[in-house]
Amino acid sequence: MIKHALAPFVGRTVDGVFIYLDQIRPAPVKDGDKAFLMRNMSILTGETGVHDPELLQKLRQKIRQTLALHRRIQIVDLYVFRYPYPVAMNKPGAFVALSTTMLNLIGDDDSALIGAVSHELAHEYVASEHFEAVQKHDLAKMRELELFCDAVATASLIAMGLDPSHYASLLERAVNSSPEAAEMNNGQREMPNITLRKRVIAEFTIQLTSSPPAH
Repeated sequence: MIKHALAPFVGRTVDGVFIYLDQIRPAPVKDGDKAFLMRNMSILTGETGVHDPELLQKLRQKIRQTLALHRRIQIVDLYVFRYPYPVAMNKPGAFVALSTTMLNLIGDDDSALIGAVSHELAHEYVASEHFEAVQKHDLAKMRELELFCDAVATASLIAMGLDPSHYASLLERAVNSSPEAAEMNNGQREMPNITLRKRVIAEFTIQLTSSPPAH
């Protein structure tokens, strides 16, 4: 599964990863389609949504560089919502959302924040594959795509001069935050287990940081 998840990036430098992502990135979601994707998302826009302009502006500033890296400034929106579990979610090309519990786990660790957001942004690159896997109830494929997104998050952090191990640590804290989270991330459902995710991050970090600089 790790081999398949990393297959698109074999032999690539950090620059090469983003050249590849530029080639497969979907066209931006139109405003009308974004409104459609936001239907039934009252968890973000209703009473559970956090409507704190100062907090949201601070977070948007922190993630601006990764949005730029993925060509999604002024395209992908950011939401924060109250929820008792550490959750990051997305609608590809439309928004990224973080629960207050996830933000509490992140704290002031910008590397962890950017890793989480970059992972969610990465889902846009494989949105059609993920949709097909969901339709077929192909849990193994869904787990593989999650590892692909972890690889993209790793490349994003390295491209920004940040340490991917902080992102790996966040994932481990999130998985171990409750019995429910541990069960959801035990590798039997759509999420790979934390051991595989940490291996992808560690192995891809070694690949990218040991690559010769591009000329």
